[in-house]
Amino acid sequence: MDLERYCGEKRFFSAESVIFEEGDSPDFIYFVQSGKVALKKKVIVRTERLLHIVTTGEYFGEMGLMTGKKRTATAKAIEDTEVFLLGKSGFLNLFKEDPEFGLKMVNQMAGRLQKTSEELVYSELELALSTCKPDHFQFTIDEKVIFIVKLSFGAENKRSVLDVANSIEWADEVDVITSLYVPGKDGAIFFVLAANCLDILMSAMSRLEGLVEWEFLPAVPLQFS
Repeated sequence: MDLERYCGEKRFFSAESVIFEEGDSPDFIYFVQSGKVALKKKVIVRTERLLHIVTTGEYFGEMGLMTGKKRTATAKAIEDTEVFLLGKSGFLNLFKEDPEFGLKMVNQMAGRLQKTSEELVYSELELALSTCKPDHFQFTIDEKVIFIVKLSFGAENKRSVLDVANSIEWADEVDVITSLYVPGKDGAIFFVLAANCLDILMSAMSRLEGLVEWEFLPAVPLQFS
């Protein structure tokens, strides 16, 4: 792709340099000529989540340029990186003159949005673990295990799954820290639970058997300094 004809410019960023920060006004789309760039988003105070690593031949910053809204993530060079910058007028000309590039960009944006949505769901779970964890959880040998339970299901089972999930009767030994429903063509429900053993959770969710795919992940409370 001949980017020079669209009146852009090359710029060099040394390793660990911030290219733009979350909340900045959009100015350019960035094409990585060499190096690597990390896109990160703040999710909790003093905590960031890595959304994507952009490598040679890829680009980033297109969302802000298309929408005109402030940057939703911070871009930072992982290593010495050279990028080619295009302003809005050059970007629009490229988009109009190269339909194949436009299609690739739309596909990339869709993929990144899906990944970002998934990452933010996990961030919400981490936030719940760090702020909503019952006070009686102590670091002792007898403490309960915290589980993240993911229930995945197809659209055809959506109503049945939601009805059953909303009516689950948890045993007194189970602490329900939080729950999240992720809508979509293929839905998912996340539970953050604390229990002495996995069997008691499986028993409570037995009515969902055949409707969902299960995934049980042990977790630990986050600690921030």
